Amino acid sequence: MADAFTGEIRVYSFDYAPQDWAFCNGGRLLIDQNKALFSVIKSLYGPADGTLFYLPNLQGTAPMGAGQGTGLTNRTLGSMTGTVSVTLTTAQLPAHTHGIQVDTSTTATIQTTPTANVSVIATPVSGDVFAPCDQTAAVTLDVGAIGTTGGGQPHENRSPLLALNFCICLTGVYPGS
Repeated sequence: MADAFTGEIRVYSFDYAPQDWAFCNGGRLLIDQNKALFSVIKSLYGPADGTLFYLPNLQGTAPMGAGQGTGLTNRTLGSMTGTVSVTLTTAQLPAHTHGIQVDTSTTATIQTTPTANVSVIATPVSGDVFAPCDQTAAVTLDVGAIGTTGGGQPHENRSPLLALNFCICLTGVYPGS
């Protein structure tokens, strides 16, 4: 394997960490046994308590370059951002309408197939099951007649991915500053 820098992260397609490497799984290491690595990554990936420090955790996480590009959000080295799932609010849904047409008639008709229209009859006819309406009055739709869409549950917020192992070099060439 080519010389690696202490603290360098590489991606592997096999299911074990090579010698002198460790999985980037958020594990903790003893500072006394890993002084070179600790001097490189310090407490970037979790608080060091004087005895232990944390490795980066790339499980279920996509890596992103640190810094700030033109028009992009600044990303500080070691910072985490994003969420696995998102619950949309009505403000995030596109504006749309559900039209309804109301026809008025002076004669009763029998409707045997469903339509998008609501029919009302202005003059009652014997045997009607609908109440007559006042054609000139504005009527407020009963709020119970309509409801919200969806169950308010979060949905997964992840792009397609391929699972690989990220490993960090524990002992290698010490990087110059």
